[in-house]
Amino acid sequence: MAKIKRQIKNTTPVIINGEEMFLKYNVFAIKKMNELGVDLTKFDENNPMTIDDIATILYCGLATYDPSLTLDEVCMLIDISDMEYLANKIMEAMNNATPVKN
Repeated sequence: MAKIKRQIKNTTPVIINGEEMFLKYNVFAIKKMNELGVDLTKFDENNPMTIDDIATILYCGLATYDPSLTLDEVCMLIDISDMEYLANKIMEAMNNATPVKN
């Protein structure tokens, strides 16, 4: 039986190096962040994200949609001038992952 590619719902589109990709922060992405040593709870005004943190968090969100990506590939695609845009897209995707309370 052929393996069917699953559709990932509630993704956030992001343009990287002219290519549309999709971010999704779910259990898979959080697991990847833990494996790579990223602790989202440590970031605040006194401890901002570094470029490495943003690249790793971005990679983890992209890998949910495309597990064939590597961290090095993601790093090669992003320009320093894209960091603010990407940080905003990460926040948008994480906010999309947060359930709305009624």
